[in-house]
Amino acid sequence: MHAFGPNWKEDSRDAMKVLVVNSDPQRVKSLALELQHDGWVPLQATTYEEAKRLWAAEKPPTLIADIRLGQFNGLQLLLRARAERPDVSALITCPFPDKVLEAETIKFGGTFIATPLTPKEIVSLLRSSRPMKALGVLGERRAGERRQTTMTTIPDRRLADRRRATPRH
Repeated sequence: MHAFGPNWKEDSRDAMKVLVVNSDPQRVKSLALELQHDGWVPLQATTYEEAKRLWAAEKPPTLIADIRLGQFNGLQLLLRARAERPDVSALITCPFPDKVLEAETIKFGGTFIATPLTPKEIVSLLRSSRPMKALGVLGERRAGERRQTTMTTIPDRRLADRRRATPRH
C-alpha cells in the first residue's frame, strides 16, 4: 500500500483536473494542449451548457473560464461551481480591464485576469503555489478600498412601492 492510500493515482489525477471554458475553440485547444504537456488533465468546453455538463460529471478543483460565453458568462459558471465545491480555484479571463467584473469575480471567490495571457503564462500561474488564493487576497484588498466609495445598499423596491401605494391622511 502506498503512503497516499489505495487510490492515490486516481486522487492525484483528480487533483490535476482543470475545466477550460472559452467560446473560441482554438483558444481552448491550445490552452488544453499546454496544460496537458505540464501534467494537468484538461476538460474542454466551448459553451456554458457544455461546461455545465462537464462540471456536473467531473467537479474539477480548478476552473479557467472566459467572461463571455454566449448568453452566459464565466461568473455564472463560477457561482455554480462554488455552490457545489466551495474550494474550487477559479480564473476568470477577460480581454479588457473592467473594474465591475473584477470586483464581482473577487466577490464570488475567483481571480480576474484582464489582459489576455498566453497558454504558457496561464500554466505558469497554475503551477505556482495556489495562485488563485494569493491573487484573490490582493484583489479583495483592492476591491475593499473601492467599496468605500461605492453604494453599499440597494433600496428595497417593494418597500418603496408600498409607501407610494399607502394613502396618507
